[in-house]
Amino acid sequence: MLARRAPGLLPPLTRAEALEVTRIHSAAGVLNLRGGLSLGAPYRSPHHTVSDAGLIGGGSVPRPGEVSLAHRGILFLDEFPEFSRKALETLRQPLEDGTVTISRARATVEYPARFQLIAAMNPCPCGHLGDPEKGCSCTPSERARYAARISGPLLDRLDLVCRVPRLTVDELTRAPEPEASAPVTVHTNCDSYMLFATGVFGTPGVDLAA
Repeated sequence: MLARRAPGLLPPLTRAEALEVTRIHSAAGVLNLRGGLSLGAPYRSPHHTVSDAGLIGGGSVPRPGEVSLAHRGILFLDEFPEFSRKALETLRQPLEDGTVTISRARATVEYPARFQLIAAMNPCPCGHLGDPEKGCSCTPSERARYAARISGPLLDRLDLVCRVPRLTVDELTRAPEPEASAPVTVHTNCDSYMLFATGVFGTPGVDLAA
């Protein structure tokens, strides 16, 4: 649920970015022709059974994968260690360079892949490591094998790693009213992009980053 709210915190796409995102989705055959330009930040959440080609792109005629479909947006990988090791390792290049190169016999294609990666995983196979109410049933070797599914070089490319403990029923019921995405977006992004005048792609207004 938290990951699905993340695109609303990103700056709106500029006209050039919207055209770029729309071209990628058109090349992948997933463009909604009724919607015109893709104005919002993309959100992609492939299942952990996705193939290497589905994640990074591929095919006899190279097509964009999930990393390119998430360009300028969010790529959410739930159950992170359950993805194949090979598929996860293919993320290293796009996370480093913001592009992905697909080479096939017919052609070599480079697609943009500058996305925000959000990944979620259990602390151990049973999911109860560190839970104050239910003890972990995993052996140390099982926990070690589970953690080892995520390589060190891939972890080095993650800027923030945090533990999210399970909330009790009381904590959930006493939670304050959450802040809407729009005010948070203004707080976090108003100094980093150009405001536009009336209309979706109107005349550029005041550059707050200046």
